[in-house]
Amino acid sequence: MTNAKITTSNIPVIETLRGIAASMVCLFHFACGNPDFISNGNVFKQVASNGWLGVEIFFVISGFVVPYSMYKNGYQLLNFPRFLLRRLLRLEPPYLLSIIGVLILNYLATLTSIYRGQDFVLDPIQISLHAGYLIAFFPGYNWLNPAYWTLAIEFQYYFILGLLFVLINHRLLAFFWSGSLVLLLLSFIVSSDRHFFHYSPYFVLGFVLFRKLERGLPELHFYSLSLMVFGLIYYQKGIDTLLASLVPFLLIRFVPDWNPKPLKFLGMISYSMYLLHGPFAGRIINLSTRFVVGDSLRIGIVVIAFILVCYVLRILFID
Repeated sequence: MTNAKITTSNIPVIETLRGIAASMVCLFHFACGNPDFISNGNVFKQVASNGWLGVEIFFVISGFVVPYSMYKNGYQLLNFPRFLLRRLLRLEPPYLLSIIGVLILNYLATLTSIYRGQDFVLDPIQISLHAGYLIAFFPGYNWLNPAYWTLAIEFQYYFILGLLFVLINHRLLAFFWSGSLVLLLLSFIVSSDRHFFHYSPYFVLGFVLFRKLERGLPELHFYSLSLMVFGLIYYQKGIDTLLASLVPFLLIRFVPDWNPKPLKFLGMISYSMYLLHGPFAGRIINLSTRFVVGDSLRIGIVVIAFILVCYVLRILFID
């Protein structure tokens, strides 16, 4: 594999990884969101139960892609307000539309005779705290859609990276190391999984890839810091999370052009799939618990729900 710098603005494997990560999270929620839907000893459920690791893949991707884009666009600290605004404009429209969709679905569900959940309650404070992803800082309130918590982590990341990019991108490696080590140290100090620093090692892996592929980080520094981060992830989270973070790291580093057509499609719809799979297709899973019996049939429901989400998003965003 060549060590030549990547000079294009698009790295195909990123789309592949997004498709993989979104599909993993989607199948995890379908198969395991209701613990009684599929029996615990079922092989399909055991495999799908690792789908939550797709979130860590997303974090490594973001750790690479965002500084890569900032570097390509000549980011400076004076650009911080514009940078933050652009990131918000990228996240907010689908996010706000999905909030409206969740509220409508929650209300419509209570109108059916087979509904057995809680009554529909419109809490203005809870809804308003979704602006700016402030739910993360108010433990007494929950997200309308559990998937939103990662968007809060991402937004905190954008804010912090906008301020620290001068260190991450500095030509002197001592500054790059100092910025990275501070983020790694804070992962020990911040224990709340609602806050960015709890997950900072995954983003630092992305920084290492950015410095290697775009700024020619020397091999000794590349492998030293990478091994340090992987060791930290293993110490904090265990072997499963280590392997999940290793997958995007290796693919971005060694096969940046890999992007098979099916995964390319999943990558194109990954953000919308991530936002919508729970509120919409998740209800199919919950409804089928009353009418479909047996693991085989229920696994079929999971597959159908996944295909349905992909098909609807294809109609909405591709056709």
